[in-house]
Amino acid sequence: MLPFKSLIGLPAVSDTPSLLPLWSLASSYVGIGNIRLVVILAAAAAGIVFLVLPRRLVVLLPLLVFAYFVVSQKPMEAKYRQTSILDLFAGITAPHPDWIDRAVGRDAHVAVIWSGNTDRYSIWENEFFNRSLRGFYYTQQPLAGDLPETPLTTDRHSGLMRGPDGRPVRASYVLTDGSVALAGRVIRQDTRKGMLLYRVGGPLRQTSFVEGLYPQDTWSGPSVTYTRLACRGGSVTVELQSDPGLFTSPQTVTAFAGARRLGRVRVGPREIRTLTVPLRPSRGTCAVLFAVSPTAVPAVVTNGQNPDPRRLGIHFNLFSYSPPGHLAAPGSRAAKPRSAGS
Repeated sequence: MLPFKSLIGLPAVSDTPSLLPLWSLASSYVGIGNIRLVVILAAAAAGIVFLVLPRRLVVLLPLLVFAYFVVSQKPMEAKYRQTSILDLFAGITAPHPDWIDRAVGRDAHVAVIWSGNTDRYSIWENEFFNRSLRGFYYTQQPLAGDLPETPLTTDRHSGLMRGPDGRPVRASYVLTDGSVALAGRVIRQDTRKGMLLYRVGGPLRQTSFVEGLYPQDTWSGPSVTYTRLACRGGSVTVELQSDPGLFTSPQTVTAFAGARRLGRVRVGPREIRTLTVPLRPSRGTCAVLFAVSPTAVPAVVTNGQNPDPRRLGIHFNLFSYSPPGHLAAPGSRAAKPRSAGS
């Protein structure tokens, strides 16, 4: 009498593997609406066999159970294999899953900073396949999964990142996403996932901040602010992506430094565009506000089919800084682009 329609799905892969054979049966032969009848008939048949089987043949009962386990193992293994491949791709797109160990050695000490602005699988999968990842930190909220994480706070003037005791955190190497720009040199990166491996060799210092993106997403609200510390000028390039599921006409993104307009770009519903604007130092920092128009609420646009109540602007896939005298260079994606409401 279990509600199979609500129980059979992706959560069953990790929660209730005994449902996976029924899931395979439902999708291949009988349909999910008939699963309850199949279970009742199978249970009745098993009960009848138990009652009528002669005592001398009782050894057949555990053999039948064993045979069921053998037959059911194939659909279970298929589901686990498919899910594992998808999870690995969600976290790592580098040619080798142990790309960090290959860069610094498995005995190195690599700190990991979870900003909340990238896919959590980018932390989980890299931690699983790389032994050099040892210290875990977060800047907003802890990452699910019970890793031994330590909160970080960043001084808005100096950029120094401190632990709970108020002392600057030191590390030789750091793995983080493109929304946490650090003082140091990027020695490797998983470009598609926006994960950067820094060589730091000292106190951690954040060089820029991005505010206005929704947690664990590249979606913005009506505005996004990029702030760079110890700034002497240069430029910042952003990669912008709209969504045809929400917008049927181009969106406009305008960059401002105070009241001064620095640049503007129009992004069609199916387009990916870049916008490069100069940075104007003011008291040692440079700040750019990106205003997005129009915005949309998925729950309103889809008449409730998509229940997402957030006011969404546009995807900010990339932030790239170029110092004075340098051309704008390709940057790192802050996170995987997501569809509306995901």
